[in-house]
Amino acid sequence: MFSRCATFSVYRASKSLFLPATSILKPSSIAVRLINDYSTRSNCQPLIYRDPTKSSFDYTEKAVIGSGFRVSTADDGKKLKLICKKDGEMRYHGVWLRHNCRCPECYAHAAHNTTVRPEHLTGDNKILAAELKDDIVHVSFHNHTALYPVDWLKEHAYSNPDILYRKHKEAEPLVAKSLPVSDYNEVVHTKEGQYKWLRQLNFYGVSLIKNGPAERNTVRKIADRIGYIQESVYGELFHVKTIPDPDNLSYSSNDLIFHMDLLYDESPGGIQMLHCIKNDPCVEGGE
Repeated sequence: MFSRCATFSVYRASKSLFLPATSILKPSSIAVRLINDYSTRSNCQPLIYRDPTKSSFDYTEKAVIGSGFRVSTADDGKKLKLICKKDGEMRYHGVWLRHNCRCPECYAHAAHNTTVRPEHLTGDNKILAAELKDDIVHVSFHNHTALYPVDWLKEHAYSNPDILYRKHKEAEPLVAKSLPVSDYNEVVHTKEGQYKWLRQLNFYGVSLIKNGPAERNTVRKIADRIGYIQESVYGELFHVKTIPDPDNLSYSSNDLIFHMDLLYDESPGGIQMLHCIKNDPCVEGGE
């Protein structure tokens, strides 16, 4: 028997791997998968989770970092280059920089929201000049001078060769034996475990949580760690059990091909969680 819930809205993932509702899982295993996958990410910035074990950085204050940085424009002012002795060269598009300006005029630091309007991004976003002052990068556009702490640019670098290499390296589909695994108690009770699980879910699009209790509503404890459960026509939780002559394939013992659920909804859920509570003793696999 499975407990299922759909929750949240997630818009980016590096690859897709969807578990059918009747996938073989051992009891107390919880499979979490992204429902919506946007695999083409060449024009998207990477989705970054901050490690909760590290201290946060207040962008209203000057970054305290070492020397060894220099900046320049590239591609006739279309891009900014940040060159670091340790991390190499990082590039940023002018329109991306204009949209993500960190100056007080463009970013509400207390609310962590941008105040840049769409009309600010139209027209010419050519970078006229760039200079580094006290670990703050000053970028001059036609009608605005934008500010960026150097370590903020480093944290949000999307041209890093390691990111591009990882994108192509992991392009091949996952197979069952290599599913990323997290421990239930670590996910529920520690920030480090929660962070590890979210990293797996964001990068691979799927994560298997093991060692959870074989009890109903366990899946709710996982969902409540990261957001609210989106109620559907099936309710918040949907219990699936194999029955004779089912009127829905979810209640059959047939395996299901890879698929996405509830796409007919105006706002389908972004993440689906399947909790295996009980399987017949004759079932093999699912380790």
